[in-house]
Amino acid sequence: MKISACTIVKNEEKNIQRWYDNAKQYADEIIVVDTGSTDKTLDILEKLPIQLYHYQWKDDFAAAKNFAIDKATGDWITFLDADEYFSEESLAKIRKVIEKNNIEDNINIISCPKINIDIDTGKEISRFYDIRIFSNASNLRYTGIIHEQLFNANGNLQIKKEKDIVIFHTGYSTSIAKQKAQRNLKLLLEKKYENNDIIPWHYIADCYYGLGEYKKVIESLDKYFNLKEYTVINNECSNWRNYINAMLKLELPKDKILNKVFSAIEKLPEIPDFYAFAGIIYFDEGKYLLAKKYFNMAIDIYNNIELDMAGSSFSADVNVVNNKLLQIKELMKNKLTVSACVIVKNNEEDIKKWLESVEKFSDEIIVIDTGCTDKTIDIIKETDALIYQYQWQDDFAAAKNFAIDKAEGSWIVFMDSDEYIESAIDIKNILGKIIDEKIDAVFSRMINIDADNNNAEINRFLQTRVFRNHRNIYYQGRIHEQLYKNGQDLQQVVCEDIIIYHTGYSQKRYLTKMKRNLRLLQDDVDNNGKNKRHYRYMADCYYALGNYSKAIYFYNKHIASGLQSIGNENDVYYNLIEAMLQENYSLQDILLILDVASKKFIDYPQFLMQYGKVYFYLTDYEKSKTYFEKALFNHKNVVQSSDNFTALIPKIYRYLAKIYLYWVDYNKSMFYIDKLLLSDKYNIENIKCMCQVLKQISWQDALMYINKYYANNLQDYLSLIDGSFWSETQEIFTYYNNKLYEEYGIISEKWRLGNIMMQKNNEFDKLLAQASEKIKMMVVALLMLNKLPEEYHTILPESVWHCLQTYYGKQNLQYEDFSTYMMLLPTIILKTNDNILGTYILLIKDFSVQDKKQAIIGLCNLKKWQQASLLLTEELVKGNIKDNELVLNFAKCNYYMKNWQTAEKYFKEIAKIKEYEAEADSYLTWIEERRAGKW
Repeated sequence: MKISACTIVKNEEKNIQRWYDNAKQYADEIIVVDTGSTDKTLDILEKLPIQLYHYQWKDDFAAAKNFAIDKATGDWITFLDADEYFSEESLAKIRKVIEKNNIEDNINIISCPKINIDIDTGKEISRFYDIRIFSNASNLRYTGIIHEQLFNANGNLQIKKEKDIVIFHTGYSTSIAKQKAQRNLKLLLEKKYENNDIIPWHYIADCYYGLGEYKKVIESLDKYFNLKEYTVINNECSNWRNYINAMLKLELPKDKILNKVFSAIEKLPEIPDFYAFAGIIYFDEGKYLLAKKYFNMAIDIYNNIELDMAGSSFSADVNVVNNKLLQIKELMKNKLTVSACVIVKNNEEDIKKWLESVEKFSDEIIVIDTGCTDKTIDIIKETDALIYQYQWQDDFAAAKNFAIDKAEGSWIVFMDSDEYIESAIDIKNILGKIIDEKIDAVFSRMINIDADNNNAEINRFLQTRVFRNHRNIYYQGRIHEQLYKNGQDLQQVVCEDIIIYHTGYSQKRYLTKMKRNLRLLQDDVDNNGKNKRHYRYMADCYYALGNYSKAIYFYNKHIASGLQSIGNENDVYYNLIEAMLQENYSLQDILLILDVASKKFIDYPQFLMQYGKVYFYLTDYEKSKTYFEKALFNHKNVVQSSDNFTALIPKIYRYLAKIYLYWVDYNKSMFYIDKLLLSDKYNIENIKCMCQVLKQISWQDALMYINKYYANNLQDYLSLIDGSFWSETQEIFTYYNNKLYEEYGIISEKWRLGNIMMQKNNEFDKLLAQASEKIKMMVVALLMLNKLPEEYHTILPESVWHCLQTYYGKQNLQYEDFSTYMMLLPTIILKTNDNILGTYILLIKDFSVQDKKQAIIGLCNLKKWQQASLLLTEELVKGNIKDNELVLNFAKCNYYMKNWQTAEKYFKEIAKIKEYEAEADSYLTWIEERRAGKW
C-alpha cells in the first residue's frame, strides 16, 4: 500500500524542513505544491527528494490542494499544512492505522486529534478532531477558498476516528494569528458568491475574532447559526467560544451571555468549555456554589469523555478553573449556603412562583424533572436552576433523595412546586442563628391557602421543609414522604418565622391530588403489604374524596395504632369528628369523641368550634354560642402545632349570626355579618347568610346595609344575585337582576330579566319551576351525550355541575350536593335508560345509610326494583335490621326480581312487626302461589 504526503506552501521557510522530516518517516512519495514563495522555501525544497510543483495562486486553497491531489499516485493521502506535523508517537502507527482502515471498504477518511499550540508560549490553545488522512479516490476533493473541507461527490463522508494519531499545529500562534486573520478575511470578503453559494459566516467570524472586531463576530455568527444548509464537520466548539468570548469582551449583560452559554451546552453537551464559561460567570456574580458545580462538571467531562469532532479549548482553561475552585474553597469556608430543591412534573402553573421565592435566598437551585410535557422546563430554563432528568418510579422519596444527592449547600430547602416562602423572610439569617450542630432540621409554619378562593386560608400546621445537608438525612415513603436520619426521627427546632404557603389544596386541584395519592398508597399496600403508617394517609385521602365511612375506619385504625403524626395529630381527631357528622352519627357519640380530643388537645379552638356545631344541631343555642365564643378567644391565646381554625372563623361567624337571628337580636346578628363581609364579601355562604338576616328588616334598611359593602359593578351584582337566589331572597334578587340588565344589558345565569321579574310571586314561582325543569332536561341531555362539554359549567348551578362531574368520574360527590342529587333523581329515572340510571344511582354508594335510604324509597316508589337493589344490598339490611322500612323494601326488591327465597326470608322477618304484618303476609302468600305455579 502506497502513501502520498501532500502539502501546499508559500513562504514557509520556518516550517517546511520540519514538515518534510516528519513526512519522510511514513510516506512513499512526497508532493509539495508551491503557490508563489518569495523567501527561502524553494531553496530548501529543491535540495529535498520530493516532487515539487508550481501553481499559479488563485486565492483559493481548495483549488491548490486539489491540484496536489491530482499529482498523487498513492492509495492513501496525508494532507498536512506546512505548520502541522504528526507527534513522534504517531509516526510509527500511521501506516498500520491506514492499512487497517484500507481493509474496511466503507471507510475513506480518517480523522485524528489536532492540537493547536502557541509556539510563542508553548501552551495548548485548543484541540479537536480534524481530517488530514483520506483515500486517493476521484470523488474526494476539497471545497472552500479558505478553511477548505473535503467533499464526497458520491455521497456522505465515511469517517473513522483514530485517537492514537495526533497532529500538532502552530498556525494560531500569537505572533502570526493577526496576519493570518487579515489574509483570510480579505479572501472571504473579496470572493464573489453565486446565488446558490453558502457564505461561510463562521470563517468570517473567526477572522474578525482574530482582529478583535467583536461586534462583527456576533453579527457574522448570528448569520451562521441561522443557516440551515451549512454543516461544519469539525471544531464547531470554536464558533460558540468565539461568540461567548466576544460577548464577554463587549461586556454585554450577564443574563444574555448565560443564555448563549446554555444554548452551547444544549448543542454540545459533552464539551467542557461551556460549563467552564458558566462557572466563571457565576463566580464573578458571587454565586460560588453554582460556579463550583459547573467547574466540576467541566473537569469531569474533560477527564472522562473522549474528544469529538466539535473540538475543545478547555485544556487552556484547566489551570484557570482549578485556581477558581481553590478560591471558592477558601471563600466558602464556614459559610452557610442553601440549596433549594424541587421535583416537577407538569407544574407550569406553579413553578414561576416557586422560582421567584427561592431565588432570593438560595445559592443553587436543583430541579428534578420526572417527565414534564408542558412548559415547566421552558420556564425553569430562564433561570440559573440546574435541571436533572429522573425516571419516575411512583416513589416521591426516591425522587427527592436523588435531588439531595445533587445538592451541595450546607442547608436544603425542599419545597413542592406549589409551595413558596414570602420574599421578606430572611432564611439565611434565621438558619445562621442555629448554632447547635445537633439540630438536623427546622419545623416551619405551613399555611394551606385556596388559590381559587382569593387565597383564603384553609389551615396551618408545622412541617419540615428545611434541613441540614447531611449524608445520613434522607426521605422514606412513596407518598407523604418523611425525613429520617439513619432511620431515626430528626432533631428539630420550631421556627415559626419561616412561613411557607401551599396552594396544592386549592379547590380545582385538590381532588386530583388525593386520587393520585390514594392510588399510590393502594399500590404500595398491594406490593409491600399493609403498614400502620398508611392509616393516616389513607384516611386523609378518603376524607378529601368524600368517602367518610372509609375515612372514619382508617382514622380509628391510626388512633388505635399508637402512631402520632408529627405536627398535626390534632387534625386526625378534627377530621374524624367532621366525617362522623357527615355520616349522621349519633350526636351523643360524636360528643364522646370530642371529649377525648379536647382532653388530648386542651383548649384547641377547632374542637371548641365542633362542640358549638354539635350543640347548634341539638338546638342548645346558648351552649353553642358559649363554645363558639370561647373558640374565638382561644384562637388568639393557645399555641398549637397544627391550626385549621383560621379557615373555620367565617363558619363560626355564620353560626353566631344565625343564633342571634333565631333570638331576634338583629343588631348582634348583623355584627357577625359585618365580620363575614369584611373578611370576604364575595363568598357565597357569607352572602346567603347576609340575605337571610336582611329578610327580617325593611327593604330600605337592607339596601342601605348592602351599599356599605357592595359597589355598582358587574362582579358585585353577580355575587348578590347568586347569594339571593340560593337564599330565596326575592326582593334582593329582583332588584339586582334589574340593575344588571339596565346597566350592562346582561341576563344573569340564575334568571332572565324582563317584565316577568316584576310580576307577582306566583309568576316568580312558576318561572322558578320552569327554570328547574329546563335544568333537569339539560342534565338528561348531557348524560345521554356521553361526554361533558366544559361550556355548560357556566350555565348550570354549581351543585348540578358537581353531580355531572361525579357521573363522568372527574370528582367524588360531596355531601352538600346530595339535595341536588335527589332533586335530579326522579327525572333521571323517568327520562334515561337503565345503564345511565344505574351509574347515577351508585354516585352515592359511599354516603350514609340515611342518605341512601331516601334514594332507595324514591326508586321503590317508582317500581325501579333492579336499580334500588344497587344500593339496597343484603349487607346493608343486615347492618340495619331494625330499620323496618329498609327491610320491607329489600324484600320487595327481591320479590319483583324473582329471588323468592331471599324475599321470603325477609318478609317473614318484617311480618313480626304488627304495622307491616298484613302487607308481608300478602307477599308470602303470593310467593307460595308462584312456587305452586298458580300464576
